[in-house]
Amino acid sequence: MNRFSSKLLLVIFFLCYLLQHSFAQVSIERPFRQFTTQSVLKQALNEQPELISNLAQLEAYISTYGSAGDTRLDTIPVVFHILQSEGQPSPDESSILDQLDALNRAFGSYEATLEPFVFDKIQAMAAKAIHPGIYFCLPTMDVTGAPFAPIRYSISSVQNWSDDQAIMSASSGGADPIDPSRFLNIWVAQLEHPNSGFATFPGISIQSDGIVIDPDYFGVSANNTDPYSGGKSLAHLVGSYLGLYELWNEAVPCGDDQVDDTPIHNAPNYGIGANFHHVSLCDSLPIVEMIINYMDNTDDVALTMFTQGQKNRMKAVLSDLGPRTLLTKWNNACQPEGAFAQPYISNPQTQSVYAVNSFNAFPNPAANAFYLEIFMQQPGKVKFIVLNSLGETISTFDYQIQSMTNQVFSQDCSSWPSGTYFIRAAFEDGSNTAKSIRINNQ
Repeated sequence: MNRFSSKLLLVIFFLCYLLQHSFAQVSIERPFRQFTTQSVLKQALNEQPELISNLAQLEAYISTYGSAGDTRLDTIPVVFHILQSEGQPSPDESSILDQLDALNRAFGSYEATLEPFVFDKIQAMAAKAIHPGIYFCLPTMDVTGAPFAPIRYSISSVQNWSDDQAIMSASSGGADPIDPSRFLNIWVAQLEHPNSGFATFPGISIQSDGIVIDPDYFGVSANNTDPYSGGKSLAHLVGSYLGLYELWNEAVPCGDDQVDDTPIHNAPNYGIGANFHHVSLCDSLPIVEMIINYMDNTDDVALTMFTQGQKNRMKAVLSDLGPRTLLTKWNNACQPEGAFAQPYISNPQTQSVYAVNSFNAFPNPAANAFYLEIFMQQPGKVKFIVLNSLGETISTFDYQIQSMTNQVFSQDCSSWPSGTYFIRAAFEDGSNTAKSIRINNQ
């Protein structure tokens, strides 16, 4: 070995040491999100041979479905199972509602938040971002119409859960799912490091179906130093639950995600910075990877879009012949609110004609009292039932609606403890609808 070769080896060794030391420092300073959805799917394929056929049929159906669901708003009722162990933090009601709001933003609009560091090719990709048209809400009744608690806290002796789905069973110390064909069940509990969460793919055994997420990656935080504080981890997992493959393939690098308008990624992307981008190694031509897509793994500030092809897949999964169609078929479970709500239409004579019986509760949040604006197709009686987050009845009251114009009533709530409440309206024609409201009483 000559002197030049010896010096070169020393330089290479020194550079490797610096890189290893730098990565170790970064690992200590910040977390790196790692989903285990792909390993859960691989295990399911080994244990459920029929799943191979189910996935093949699903792909065949999606390939013919196209954009048939573009104008449809799908509403999915969600049940949260919060598993608590001694000494471990868990999200409260406010955190859960903030996370639900973040989920609806992700599936309801394109969040253009990347101007400081997005360059031309990424902006061209952003132009393909669309409105998935999927709304998530907390149900206030079960399929029989009985009062229902959508947020369920359980005490467990298990300190750290793995990705073997034992958390989805009360007999294993977890919590049983609530009718997983009709509800999206989400378990929040401490997971074994470095697992951040996983989702089950459509077609998997219905007894162990839903999403599991670590509380460190759940909710929305104002802490700007936390790269995963925007509630986007759950958006990513919901994408998998609704049939989207992650943009990278752990078993087959450069494997296809079955969506034509997403570039193939050779690996997940981590971190974000000024003009951050990554050129895929999966093609002879340089392709900039779609780091702003929810199915990549960059920091939450970057994840802001689904593509039309991804929307088509999710809509096919939720359509009449899709494997998750029952999630959207129970209209009384909960109703869209905010920008998603369309309680009435207007006829050419400008007289209000209400397409459905509905109501609004405002202001939200409220203190001491709030208002109910009621819309009805026919004059008649409407009964209101107020439930707390545990499904307990707090109050009931009736109103007699005399005309078909919208009517506003004041409702006293000064004796209610501060918290989140679900107001369910039972109309005289048998229809039901519900809204949530936050009460902040002193």
